[in-house]
Amino acid sequence: MRKIELKDIVNIYEYEKQREQRIKDMLQLKERRRIHIGDKLLITFENFKTLLFQIQEMLRAERIVSEEKIQEEIDVYNELMPQKNELSFTLFIEIPDDEERKKLIPKLVGIHDFVALYIMEQSRENNQHAAPLLQHHDDDAEEGNNGIDKIDKPAAVIKGTADKQSALDYKTNRTQMVHFLKFHFNEDEIKQFEFGESLIVVNHPEYNYSAVIEPQLKRELSDDLLQ
Repeated sequence: MRKIELKDIVNIYEYEKQREQRIKDMLQLKERRRIHIGDKLLITFENFKTLLFQIQEMLRAERIVSEEKIQEEIDVYNELMPQKNELSFTLFIEIPDDEERKKLIPKLVGIHDFVALYIMEQSRENNQHAAPLLQHHDDDAEEGNNGIDKIDKPAAVIKGTADKQSALDYKTNRTQMVHFLKFHFNEDEIKQFEFGESLIVVNHPEYNYSAVIEPQLKRELSDDLLQ
């Protein structure tokens, strides 16, 4: 996926005229590229369009007009751009209640180091006799997870790699509310991802949840991997 260049940026005056429609388009795009992991984590997969939108919004909010400053913003967001054989995503921790947030933020330190993509052996859509992906037990609710330890053996596990900012978790003993990560694939894993059912797993000691990547989102991500 190519990186954003200065020529891709619309000046603030022109952007203001386009902004209402761009926001509508972006809301629709991001809705397709989001996945909730449990009730407190939201992942949004980034691509050229999502990152370009964020740059334009930043320039508008900060009234940045000089080419030098614009290029600085471009350079920052280009670090998040998925490159060959990569998926890039933003991990948001969403805890609206203040008291609950104060209690959980210290407990979720390092959560970015416990995010992984599981690719299963085969497409379950083509196998009517396949066993359930997750073997749920009655005590799962009491344990506070959704049975991640009972997932079928995957064909591949790709661990998320966070940017350097996430290391602040361990220095401050508080997790950041936003983390930026990437999944790095090899060629075999890309093929497995295309045909096998996949899910995202967060297996932190204090937060143990997973979510299946639905077909529509998988199509979006497969397109990313081909760019």
